[in-house]
Amino acid sequence: MQVDSGLTGESVRTRQILRCDDAETDPRVNRESCQALGIASVVVMPLAHEQEIAGLFELFSDEVAAFTERDLEVLQRLGEMVHTALLHTDAARTNPGVLQVEAEPIVEKADAEAPAIEPVIEKSPGSEPSANLSRPSAAPF
Repeated sequence: MQVDSGLTGESVRTRQILRCDDAETDPRVNRESCQALGIASVVVMPLAHEQEIAGLFELFSDEVAAFTERDLEVLQRLGEMVHTALLHTDAARTNPGVLQVEAEPIVEKADAEAPAIEPVIEKSPGSEPSANLSRPSAAPF
C-alpha cells in the first residue's frame, strides 16, 4: 500500500477517517479506477493498534455523497469495537488463563450497535453483509 499519496495513504498517515464525496472531482482518489469499479464516494478509516496500522475499513458507494456524518460516527464506533477486541486478544495472549472477561456486556453492546452499522455496510455497491450483525432472539423451547 502506498502511503505517500491517495485517500487511503492520507488516512494512514494522519490516522483519521477521511471521506470522498465525489470520486469524479476529488484529487485524492484515482478517478479512472473508481469509474471502472462504479465507485462514486468513499470513506476510509485506519485501524491503529500499538502504534501500528492493523488494518483499514474502506467503504464504497455508487452514489455521490452517500456517506453522512452519522455513517462516520457509526464507523468510528465499529472501529472502537475492533480495537477493544484487539486489546482483549493481546491480553489473552499475554496472560492465558488469567484474563476473565465478562462477555455478556460486550455482546449486548455489539447487539445494540448492529442496527446502526448494517445500513452503512449495505451502502457499498453490490455488497451484501457476510453475516447478519443482529442476533435473533432466543426461541422458547
